[in-house]
Amino acid sequence: MDVAKDGMLLESFPEKERTLKLCTAAVKENGFALQFVPAGLKQQLSLIAVTSNGNAL
Repeated sequence: MDVAKDGMLLESFPEKERTLKLCTAAVKENGFALQFVPAGLKQQLSLIAVTSNGNAL
């Protein structure tokens, strides 16, 4: 599955596989994918999410 083409696919990955690299690609493609980012990575990726979609937060 290619989260760089459809960020919402991040939901289908087990949480332990949601790495910073994977989550970054997903959130860059679709800011709403932030909802599937593990809590420990959300703060890092929030700016990217908002840049991708101003309504992401």
